Amino acid sequence: MSADLQPTVRLPFEPCEAQALTWLPLAVRYKLDQASLKLPLKAWQRLPRKHRERLLALPPGSAFEAQAVSAGAFHKPSRERIPSAFVDYVSRKVREKHASMLQAYPEQCAQSEPC
Repeated sequence: MSADLQPTVRLPFEPCEAQALTWLPLAVRYKLDQASLKLPLKAWQRLPRKHRERLLALPPGSAFEAQAVSAGAFHKPSRERIPSAFVDYVSRKVREKHASMLQAYPEQCAQSEPC
């Protein structure tokens, strides 16, 4: 994964629902976490596609935060340390997802061949 990865794109390995902006892409989730904001999925899905694309395209910062709050995001206390680099955030989320899959489906994961 490229170290200069920016949180303004959909990642190719994200599910098709995130690619279609039905779910929040990791880039938007990262920017929300950085700002200690929560945007419920239902609020995201009520947004017109143009607004979802704008939230994705905006870099982290005050313009993103203002747009997210106007879209229905609210401040939440952050209990976790959010990596400052997007690539580190993505790596952590991928590792967490992999670990949860191993825990939920140990037999299937043990039988699958390595990539």
